[in-house]
Amino acid sequence: MTTEQPRKPDEQQPAEPSVEVGQIEESELSNLPPGGNPAAQEPQGSTQVLESAEQQTSRPVPEARERRHPTPAEADVTLDERGLALSSLLRQTLDQYQPQMSAVVGDVVATVEPHQVFDAAQKLRDDPETACDYLRCLSVVDYEDRFEVLYHLFSLKKTHRFVLKVNLPYDDPRIDSVISLWAGADWYEREAHDLFGVVFDGHPDLAPLLLWEGFEGFPGRKSYPFNDYQEW
Repeated sequence: MTTEQPRKPDEQQPAEPSVEVGQIEESELSNLPPGGNPAAQEPQGSTQVLESAEQQTSRPVPEARERRHPTPAEADVTLDERGLALSSLLRQTLDQYQPQMSAVVGDVVATVEPHQVFDAAQKLRDDPETACDYLRCLSVVDYEDRFEVLYHLFSLKKTHRFVLKVNLPYDDPRIDSVISLWAGADWYEREAHDLFGVVFDGHPDLAPLLLWEGFEGFPGRKSYPFNDYQEW
């Protein structure tokens, strides 16, 4: 029985024999693959692999389903029994503002006019039935012809939630600040001003929160030219 002797560290493996062009018959030159290396033979089955990959990439992609928000008429359809009760409560509480009622992903939404937003928000906070003592979030949506500002409200006492919505004109997005109602609105409003250019009248300091002084444009808007942006 023979065993293979370990190779010494300084011992080099013999180099693979190279083929000189002069050693090849002229009749064999025409059969050489591109590059002139006889060892560079195309593996068998590669054509089939490429064709299989092309067939996979050529499969039709299923069309994406169109996403849309429910219309006001569909609001009651998307709510459960508790949601229907909250929708009725919100409509009664804001009745003097004649809100447009809707529902998105199970949340009850009331849309009011821009000049009504502060009074409506205060009503939802102070009314004992709604008692919205916590502002969960303030978000802005750019629809390219208008801005949608949404106040996501929650009641720690009642454990229910509402959304107060307002539409602002694209050329002059301005609305009253709610920082005096919920102190947590401070950073939300500064962020919305940073990214979308929404002005919150009555805010004590709309200094940049995410950007820096002198930054040009509003990167949250769909019209912002990201392709032309240069950091340095």
